[in-house]
Amino acid sequence: MGSTITTAEGVSLAIAALALGLGSWNAYRDWNLRRAIAARERRANVSVRLELKAKSSCDQLVLVNEGPAAAHHVRVLIDGASLVHHEWFRGEQEMSGPLGLHAEYRYDLNWRADKPTEVTVTWADDAKRPGEYRTTLPPGPPPSKASFF
Repeated sequence: MGSTITTAEGVSLAIAALALGLGSWNAYRDWNLRRAIAARERRANVSVRLELKAKSSCDQLVLVNEGPAAAHHVRVLIDGASLVHHEWFRGEQEMSGPLGLHAEYRYDLNWRADKPTEVTVTWADDAKRPGEYRTTLPPGPPPSKASFF
């Protein structure tokens, strides 16, 4: 049998698509505005992304400085606690030295969040102005249910 979409389903789908489009546009506009302000004021502009590794032992939390100035005294907090003291952290120490212009730094970790997790990055730029970036990262992958004989 063929499947048809009711009017209510069509309206719901259109609203969802519009919300997705507006959300994407706002995220792009915010990113572009942050870059423009950072360039004009010569400020560091640090953001973070999570890279889940399916085949290696460690996931990575990647800090990226997209600004035209270095970021100094960079600190990473997971749900308000220092990353280096968190049970997921697999490195030996926190980043030492500045995060340079257009540079990135990778923290090894074992991402095992079972709920959305807030990550906050703080820093000071070359002019000692404070900066902060907050984001919420998704839960990690479910634990493997593989069993071997």
